Amino acid sequence: MTYTTMEFWRQAVVPCLLALGILGGTEAKVHAAPTPHADALVISEKEEIETGKRIAAEASYMYGSVLPDDNPLSVRVRRIGMALAKLSNRRHIPYTYQVLDNNTVPNAFSIGGGPVFITKKLVSMTSNDAELAYVLGHETGHIDRKHMVTDMEKQRRAVTFARSLGQAFGRGGNILGGISYIAFSFWSLGYSRNQETEADLVGVRLMSKLGYDPHAALNMLDKFDKIYPNSAGGYLSTHPAAKDREARIEQLISDEKLMDVAEDHGGPRFWTDGVHVNSYLPRALAIKASQHLKSLAHNLGRVTLPQ
Repeated sequence: MTYTTMEFWRQAVVPCLLALGILGGTEAKVHAAPTPHADALVISEKEEIETGKRIAAEASYMYGSVLPDDNPLSVRVRRIGMALAKLSNRRHIPYTYQVLDNNTVPNAFSIGGGPVFITKKLVSMTSNDAELAYVLGHETGHIDRKHMVTDMEKQRRAVTFARSLGQAFGRGGNILGGISYIAFSFWSLGYSRNQETEADLVGVRLMSKLGYDPHAALNMLDKFDKIYPNSAGGYLSTHPAAKDREARIEQLISDEKLMDVAEDHGGPRFWTDGVHVNSYLPRALAIKASQHLKSLAHNLGRVTLPQ
């Protein structure tokens, strides 16, 4: 999550959650209240969707307006995104995939309840549909695994506990509001690295089931790593290191034979502008081929290949 995204969560998301009662209000009464039943701490699917709608309405606040539905980029993103959504375990969720008119920040993010956003800048970084499918699949994975819901429930429990303490010690609502805001700030830094890893694996599985070459995910991670080599900012700021992500994805491709899965679904392909193109060369084979060609060129003494 980028710094800009954190500002988005702080300025747009917090007020929405306050309105829904997910965060404690600042006007809490001092008198004691009964301990809520466990069910009251659970975020219902209806709440998740309603919260998502409210937050999505604020997306343009930080990133720029949403491109029209008939814009070619919107059509492309929606086509790939909805195909991924149909394979989700939560396919009944009202997924939406929209492009934000921002050519500066390469970012994508999902919101509980279905909304997925990607900036024009990040779309432009993708060389083909398979790379875009990886990014959208990753964000779909967050919704599929209810990551935002899990974090919201943790926050609700923390706020409930803070309210109980405040009332027990006769403190006013302003203290509660401060506690809940601080707690929420930790969450608003982004999903945990375990959640990011899980979203990666879900996304790669989904794209493979659409016939896309899963190696496109590795190619996209290489691009991220070149822009943010230390993962200290931008799209990778809350994600595991690119090399760690690549290793896990390569292991997943091997363990679950995802190239075979892609072949079973018309691939492997990465498609570009609707034209079927040959698959990515598996990374290990590509490295060996490159080394062989360099050795051959050296022995012949006729060709110099770039290092």
